[in-house]
Amino acid sequence: MRSGAACACALAALGFALSSVAVGGGGAARADAGMWYEILPGVAVMGLFLTIPGVSLIHIHRYLNGGKEKRVARQPYQWLLMERDRRLSGVNEYFRSKGLENID
Repeated sequence: MRSGAACACALAALGFALSSVAVGGGGAARADAGMWYEILPGVAVMGLFLTIPGVSLIHIHRYLNGGKEKRVARQPYQWLLMERDRRLSGVNEYFRSKGLENID
């Protein structure tokens, strides 16, 4: 996962910045600089709030498509198959397909 690696790099950089401030390497040293792990609750909250839209979008698509996963046409042939399913369904929706016994 790219986001996990990016998050780990950001946390490592933040930890380095906090440690350099605590030892006086980043200008005037502050006594209340804190430890690097004090940032973890804030990072967890941000991660949660960034995850909510993606997960909710999956559930919204599943609800709108009658309980089926969202279909993605990445190539023209897949798009043609989706259009065929839409045409054969009789209700102009690709996710409501008829069985082979109902196709004329």
